[in-house]
Amino acid sequence: MKRKSEICAIGFLILTFLTGCAGGLPEMSAEQENAVVEYAAGVLMRHMKDFDSRLVDLSLYKEPVKEQEPEKEPEQGGMDQPADTDTIDVTEEVSDMTLQQLLMPEGMEISYTGFAFLDTYPPEGEANPYFRLDASEGKKLLVMSFVAYNTTEEEIKCDVISLNPHFSVTINDTKPQNALHTMLLDDLSTYIGKVEAGGTVSLVLLAEIDEDVAAAATEMKLNATTEAGSALLVLQ
Repeated sequence: MKRKSEICAIGFLILTFLTGCAGGLPEMSAEQENAVVEYAAGVLMRHMKDFDSRLVDLSLYKEPVKEQEPEKEPEQGGMDQPADTDTIDVTEEVSDMTLQQLLMPEGMEISYTGFAFLDTYPPEGEANPYFRLDASEGKKLLVMSFVAYNTTEEEIKCDVISLNPHFSVTINDTKPQNALHTMLLDDLSTYIGKVEAGGTVSLVLLAEIDEDVAAAATEMKLNATTEAGSALLVLQ
């Protein structure tokens, strides 16, 4: 109410100046009257700036809000070198494992016993009621032999197939050849069985090799890999 009274009083003063009701005031020229009216109107608008108006944009009479300028990042010259920082090598080194560590459960050991190039496995004359594998034309079967030992006094389940192993053979400097996955009961890559306490089991790996490569073989290496790592075994 107080603010409204002040506005009304100021308005009354304006009307007084316009109508010349204040006889005691000195006479003013038209220019002076216009100046007084303009000043009074300005005072009136300043008192009204906190009230809404449908006719006047009162935001013009409010003090503008200063916008904060974003802080500028210091410019770097094209020739400036970055500060030296320590580089951390996060590459994880994977060390080779032995064939035993890679494939055998605790308590089992495995040994490589030799190789042979054959046309058929098992060789002719050896009874095998389950499966026999013949080499393709122009090929030889490389048969790598192993013996696994149960060194404990309890039966051990040996489950190589669940490790999903991959085997490859490199002869001299030729391209590695993948070992075959067969239905042989003694295939190391697919073996699963129980080995009695102190018992042994004979196992093999087979790969098909070109006859000329087999005839010239002087160096042979077997590479075995699983999700746990890899193992390299020198065959010859």
